[in-house]
Amino acid sequence: MRIATLTIVLIAAAAVGRAAQAADDVAAADVRCLAVATVLSSNADPNVKNAGLMAALYYLGRVDGRQPTLDLEARLKQAYEQMSLQDVQAEARRCGAELGVRGKAVSEIGARLMAQAKDKTP
Repeated sequence: MRIATLTIVLIAAAAVGRAAQAADDVAAADVRCLAVATVLSSNADPNVKNAGLMAALYYLGRVDGRQPTLDLEARLKQAYEQMSLQDVQAEARRCGAELGVRGKAVSEIGARLMAQAKDKTP
């Protein structure tokens, strides 16, 4: 009985450890996206700047939602220091694709809600 209990405890601890690592990986990825977005938000091209601002707000919300007490300044500084130009370009593509999928989903929800509202209008 003790061995079975110990096995269950060890399996549970490993699962918690993997979940924590996965959450840390997602948080680190979101910080990298936020770092890239803040760079884009200072671009002279108004379209790039606007896209950067929208992405920065989105990823800031994700970071704050997961870890509201995170030392954001330190993590952003770390992200900037660790990323090469190639990393920034790769992250911009990854983050942009992720944001595009979410933006499309929100647009589709909006369209469905508008259609439902029209159906209810006399």
